[in-house]
Amino acid sequence: MACNFISVLSKLRKLSMESVENTASFDDFKKYLHVLRPVEEELRSLLNRVNAANKKTLILLCGSAGDGKSHLLSYLRNADSAHLLDGFELYNDATESSAPLLTSIDTLAEKLAPFNDDNCHSDDGFKMILAINLGTLNNFIESEKGAAFSALKKYVEANEIFSAFVRPNEYQESSVFQHVSFSDYQVFTLKEDGVGTEYLEELLSKVFRPDDANPFYKAYMENTGCTLCQKCPVRHNFEFMSSTEHQKAIIKKIIEVVIKDKAFVSTREVLNLLYDILVHPEFAYNSMCKAATSETKYLTKYIQCTTPMLMYELDDISPLLNAIRKHDLYIKS
Repeated sequence: MACNFISVLSKLRKLSMESVENTASFDDFKKYLHVLRPVEEELRSLLNRVNAANKKTLILLCGSAGDGKSHLLSYLRNADSAHLLDGFELYNDATESSAPLLTSIDTLAEKLAPFNDDNCHSDDGFKMILAINLGTLNNFIESEKGAAFSALKKYVEANEIFSAFVRPNEYQESSVFQHVSFSDYQVFTLKEDGVGTEYLEELLSKVFRPDDANPFYKAYMENTGCTLCQKCPVRHNFEFMSSTEHQKAIIKKIIEVVIKDKAFVSTREVLNLLYDILVHPEFAYNSMCKAATSETKYLTKYIQCTTPMLMYELDDISPLLNAIRKHDLYIKS
């Protein structure tokens, strides 16, 4: 028997179809999960400057896999009332399909032809945003095809886009190239009085807040007719994580990983973590019903499925969960 509550929760997983963005559409679920971030504010500011100048422009939206580039472009294209992307061609190197006989480098060179050395200085008003991972960008400008984009390479190097250090990024009036990098932003901010966790708090609240507009809470409430309802570990885990105190504890663990491991944790990894601490990878309604014939067997199975056990007793569920466990083991030892 399929459980609709778990089906809705599974949308949090990295492997879920919901994690694959399409800039041509933006459904209500993704709109609900959208949270304003500083990187979005920077991109909005840049788009306003580019639109005001109305000159030929290539905006590089750089970062890592799963950090939210595609989500942000999809949101701005389909769900934002400001229509800042009107007049822009969008190209997402991670999701757009290539011609069958072309490599990804060939396809990128073809798509960016208006901005190669022969064409980039002819101001025809063409505007494009390229969402691209930093590794792919580096491979492209260093490739044989990239030799025709020396001006782009010069811009990337001059602005130290591949640098681990964050540097001020402002609109460059004399340049055909502009950029915003997700790598300049973590899922938290550093303030004079400590760490700012507003983004993570809002993201977790989106999943657990008791609100009819919340699809996760709605599925939880509609699940009350299940025969396992009163003793379902997934429901109890959801209730456990609905506590803002427990959400803040998870946020603290995520920040610890970022700081101690000098890691970049993406939004997709955070959402995937929530699923991993709510649903045991082998959880199944039928097996739980079968175990329920014995109180001892059910209790054993139930305990294995609780959030504390999912966080600290299962191996290799996800890299983020492994990193959280590693730091807790250091403390214990």
